[in-house]
Amino acid sequence: MSGGTFDYNQYHITMVRERIEKELKDELYSLKTGTKKDYIDQKTHERIIKAYREAVSALKLAEVYAHRIDYYIAGDDGEDSFLERLEEELKVLKKS
Repeated sequence: MSGGTFDYNQYHITMVRERIEKELKDELYSLKTGTKKDYIDQKTHERIIKAYREAVSALKLAEVYAHRIDYYIAGDDGEDSFLERLEEELKVLKKS
Protein backbone atom coordinates (compact mmCIF):
# COMPACT_ATOMS: atom_id res chain seq x y z
CA MET A 1 0.00 0.00 0.00
CA SER A 2 2.71 2.48 1.02
CA GLY A 3 0.58 5.55 1.40
CA GLY A 4 -0.82 7.25 -1.63
CA THR A 5 -4.06 8.29 0.04
CA PHE A 6 -3.48 11.89 -0.98
CA ASP A 7 -2.01 10.93 -4.38
CA TYR A 8 1.37 11.79 -2.84
CA ASN A 9 0.43 15.47 -2.86
CA GLN A 10 1.66 15.77 0.73
CA TYR A 11 5.16 15.89 -0.74
CA HIS A 12 4.30 19.33 -2.06
CA ILE A 13 4.52 20.44 1.57
CA THR A 14 8.12 19.24 1.55
CA MET A 15 8.89 21.09 -1.66
CA VAL A 16 7.44 24.32 -0.27
CA ARG A 17 9.41 23.91 2.98
CA GLU A 18 12.64 23.26 1.09
CA ARG A 19 12.12 26.36 -1.04
CA ILE A 20 11.48 28.50 2.04
CA GLU A 21 14.63 27.07 3.65
CA LYS A 22 16.61 28.08 0.57
CA GLU A 23 15.14 31.56 0.67
CA LEU A 24 15.88 31.73 4.39
CA LYS A 25 19.54 31.01 3.71
CA ASP A 26 19.54 33.83 1.17
CA GLU A 27 17.88 36.17 3.69
CA LEU A 28 20.41 35.24 6.38
CA TYR A 29 23.29 35.78 3.96
CA SER A 30 21.99 39.17 2.88
CA LEU A 31 21.49 40.23 6.50
CA LYS A 32 25.04 39.14 7.36
CA THR A 33 26.60 40.86 4.36
CA GLY A 34 24.31 43.88 4.31
CA THR A 35 23.31 43.25 0.71
CA LYS A 36 19.55 43.44 1.26
CA LYS A 37 17.78 46.25 -0.55
CA ASP A 38 18.21 49.61 1.15
CA TYR A 39 14.50 50.09 1.81
CA ILE A 40 14.38 47.21 4.32
CA ASP A 41 15.76 48.12 7.73
CA GLN A 42 17.51 45.54 9.88
CA LYS A 43 14.65 45.19 12.35
CA THR A 44 12.17 44.45 9.56
CA HIS A 45 14.63 42.05 7.98
CA GLU A 46 14.99 40.17 11.26
CA ARG A 47 11.19 39.92 11.54
CA ILE A 48 11.05 38.49 8.02
CA ILE A 49 13.67 35.89 8.93
CA LYS A 50 11.68 34.99 12.05
CA ALA A 51 8.55 34.50 9.91
CA TYR A 52 10.49 32.24 7.52
CA ARG A 53 11.71 30.12 10.46
CA GLU A 54 8.19 29.86 11.84
CA ALA A 55 6.92 28.79 8.41
CA VAL A 56 9.58 26.09 8.16
CA SER A 57 8.63 24.77 11.61
CA ALA A 58 4.92 24.73 10.77
CA LEU A 59 5.54 22.97 7.46
CA LYS A 60 7.72 20.32 9.12
CA LEU A 61 4.86 19.65 11.52
CA ALA A 62 2.40 19.46 8.62
CA GLU A 63 4.71 17.01 6.84
CA VAL A 64 4.75 14.65 9.82
CA TYR A 65 0.99 14.71 10.25
CA ALA A 66 0.22 14.34 6.55
CA HIS A 67 2.66 11.44 6.19
CA ARG A 68 1.46 9.55 9.25
CA ILE A 69 -2.23 10.08 8.49
CA ASP A 70 -1.63 9.00 4.90
CA TYR A 71 -0.14 5.72 6.09
CA TYR A 72 -2.93 5.22 8.62
CA ILE A 73 -5.74 5.79 6.09
CA ALA A 74 -3.96 3.57 3.54
CA GLY A 75 -3.83 0.77 6.09
CA ASP A 76 -0.05 0.69 6.35
CA ASP A 77 -0.33 1.59 10.04
CA GLY A 78 -2.89 0.30 12.51
CA GLU A 79 -4.24 2.40 15.34
CA ASP A 80 -1.40 1.61 17.73
CA SER A 81 1.43 1.90 15.23
CA PHE A 82 -0.05 5.13 13.86
CA LEU A 83 -0.06 6.72 17.30
CA GLU A 84 3.38 5.34 18.21
CA ARG A 85 5.01 6.45 14.98
CA LEU A 86 3.33 9.85 15.13
CA GLU A 87 4.51 10.38 18.69
CA GLU A 88 8.06 9.29 17.82
CA GLU A 89 8.29 11.54 14.75
CA LEU A 90 6.93 14.49 16.72
CA LYS A 91 9.58 13.88 19.42
CA VAL A 92 12.33 13.83 16.80
CA LEU A 93 10.94 17.00 15.25
CA LYS A 94 10.78 18.75 18.61
CA LYS A 95 14.46 17.91 19.28
CA SER A 96 15.60 19.42 16.00
